[in-house]
Amino acid sequence: MVNLLLDGLQNLFRSYRKEKAKTDRGFAALKEYRNSEGAKKEVFEEKKAAFDIQRKTLETIEEKTAAALEHAFDFMEQAFEGGQEMVVFVTDLATVAESARFLAEHNCDRYLQYNQELLIGSKRAELLAELNRD
Repeated sequence: MVNLLLDGLQNLFRSYRKEKAKTDRGFAALKEYRNSEGAKKEVFEEKKAAFDIQRKTLETIEEKTAAALEHAFDFMEQAFEGGQEMVVFVTDLATVAESARFLAEHNCDRYLQYNQELLIGSKRAELLAELNRD
């Protein structure tokens, strides 16, 4: 069940990353055209209108992805109440490149909360050291 949820989220994270890359390329091209000699205002406005559509597309998928992540946390809390499944879920979010990138760019309070609670990050090394002593 957790893997299905994670697969769906990872698809959204990949879609977001693709749209972001497309938007970034569009912005760079728009900026380059604006700064070029011979740039015509009407052509720039047409290019900017196309860029604005792409930016709106990115915003839409960004909102959809953030909402899906929140819904996933809702589901995980209701279905598993802090069990090992939540450990798997949060660990996967932290270690898979697409989700880690999205979380680095977008604040998700619940992820940060569970990340701290489940000892991922700085406290993980302490836990591993303690296990090695035994």
